[in-house]
Amino acid sequence: MIRYFFFLTVSLLITFFIYCVPVYYFLLGYNSVPSAEFCIAYALCVYGIILFYFSTSVSFYPLKAFVYIGLGAGFYGLIYSLVGAVLQLVFHLNLAVGMPIFVGFVTLIGALNARHIHLKEVKIPSKKVTHQRVVAFVSDVHLGSRSSNHLTKVLSHATSQPIDALLIGGDLIDSTSFNRRDLDLFKSIACPIYFVTGNHEYYLKNCQKILANLKAYGITIIDQKSTILNDVEILGIGDNQTQDEQLKCLHEFKGSDNYRVLLIHKPWLWPQAADHVDLMLSGHTHNGQLFPFNWLVKLQFSIIYGLHQIGSSFAYVSSGAGCWGPNLRIGSRNEVVVITIFPQ
Repeated sequence: MIRYFFFLTVSLLITFFIYCVPVYYFLLGYNSVPSAEFCIAYALCVYGIILFYFSTSVSFYPLKAFVYIGLGAGFYGLIYSLVGAVLQLVFHLNLAVGMPIFVGFVTLIGALNARHIHLKEVKIPSKKVTHQRVVAFVSDVHLGSRSSNHLTKVLSHATSQPIDALLIGGDLIDSTSFNRRDLDLFKSIACPIYFVTGNHEYYLKNCQKILANLKAYGITIIDQKSTILNDVEILGIGDNQTQDEQLKCLHEFKGSDNYRVLLIHKPWLWPQAADHVDLMLSGHTHNGQLFPFNWLVKLQFSIIYGLHQIGSSFAYVSSGAGCWGPNLRIGSRNEVVVITIFPQ
């Protein structure tokens, strides 16, 4: 009950700052001071719409756009409002009239950028492999809030060259309203598909039932498990655990002379994982997704994007193949990573 009350309170505050403060600032710029009653009624109305969307399976596009695009537009509207309020206080500049132009432009650029997927190629040498191994790494597709067409583009990039395995690093699904038939796209993948859960999978209603059905689409869940692929051992750690529990799980994997790849959604086991595996693959951060949000993400994780190395061990944190929340990308991009491990 306490956690539920906390969630409602935090989500109400987010709704107020993201959806309401920019409107309030804009109206003030035209010397139209909204009444307290108007502000409360408006905030509660928007809050009710958002709660309705997330608590049902409704996929009505205008409603979906209001929630997701509105979240991104409101984020930049809030930034503009705060900066504008300071400039007005110090220099007596009224910039409210320019807010719709700024927010509209940034939202358009972000939406266009979010439609594209970049194919990132990473090459890693190792003395532990005798033959070249190629895997595609995909994280944070967010099927449900993202469309099946987006998943089609993701898988097309992932299989654009021969691969030994497709590795999925969590947040494949993030909305109960997703159509399970969209997962049929995975049946066309000829290689093994290994998957670890992310945080968004556990936000789903009947999440355990949905996860159990993934095997019908050729997707193997390897949470707290390991599997051997040729001379490569793939370790999986699911997200529904504390950091200490995940670290304990990593220690419990038996030693091996094989090249070891750790698949884990959040990158917070780095650099501890460098002592146990040769390569750690993570997502979750989206490289901030919306500048300057990446500054806040850096406060939580020591690495938020790209390839990192300690000794002979590597970690790669993907910016994700899809978007969390607002379908916008500013200062980051969607990507599918193809990793080639070759003999040194």
